[in-house]
Amino acid sequence: MTRFLLAAALLALAMLAAVACNNADNAAASDTAVVPDTASVTDTASVTDTASVTDTASVTDTGPVTVPDAVTLADTVTGVDIVTVPASATLVDHRSVALFGRIPLTALDAARGRSYFYGHTSHGSQLLAGLGLLYEESNDYKQPTIDESSGDLGQNGDLAWATTTRTTLNQRSYDVVLWSWCGGVSDNTESGIDAYLAELAKLEGEYPSTTFVYMTGHTDGSGEDGTLRRLNARIRDYCQTHDKVLFDFADIESWDPEGNYYPDISDDCAWCESWCTAHTCPDCGYCAHSHCFNCYQKGKAFWVLITRLAGWNPE
Repeated sequence: MTRFLLAAALLALAMLAAVACNNADNAAASDTAVVPDTASVTDTASVTDTASVTDTASVTDTGPVTVPDAVTLADTVTGVDIVTVPASATLVDHRSVALFGRIPLTALDAARGRSYFYGHTSHGSQLLAGLGLLYEESNDYKQPTIDESSGDLGQNGDLAWATTTRTTLNQRSYDVVLWSWCGGVSDNTESGIDAYLAELAKLEGEYPSTTFVYMTGHTDGSGEDGTLRRLNARIRDYCQTHDKVLFDFADIESWDPEGNYYPDISDDCAWCESWCTAHTCPDCGYCAHSHCFNCYQKGKAFWVLITRLAGWNPE
């Protein structure tokens, strides 16, 4: 009976999350039942349903939100962002994908031995779909166990995800905690992004034994002058300045393996289609909102992220 109740609770959470993200992106697909061989969910029955949390932290543009040790960011970013990352920062972007083939088996095993909590809806499931594709290619890439929560980083200063994080970490510890965006950066504000950064910094102080991973929002086709690019740059700049761990979701989508940059790309990854016409690419049953090769690239980047967090140094 207990297993039945747990299964029912998980199913209900997945359905709520899919509805929430679909409303934001006009997507019809759920993010939970379509990823092949994805990481198992082992401890999510005790996680508070984010859909039921009343947002009391909505942020408007009436004034700046103070980020601890905040850095002033320029709003006139132009061209391609080429960054120098401090030695203590961990930035995973399109360049990290090329490191995937160098990961030793010992580093893969070390990463599998750690614990992960991941809050996401449909776009965030792309990482897990990519892990599944890599596992289909080789048993060396058997996925780590990742406990999932159906929810994302919300919009405009919504901090329900932080409530869920605290509830979860007060019940058990995790080595790594990640939350991804759905469409919440594209229509956000500077104060909303600052609220996200400030809350993650607070969580880092409250749970110092856990590594928290920051993320950018997925591409939306708005180009160089769009809100998304400006706010993603704000997240990157903060992470680089304050030595944070960043999974650069949008950057991975914006570059093909030959180093060509696509500034106007949207989350469907149009360049992936032409790339796979000219190259051999893995096939999958489903990659939420996008092309399978986009999921494949993110799976590689995710392995680089977690092996680096487990101590692997690719230098």
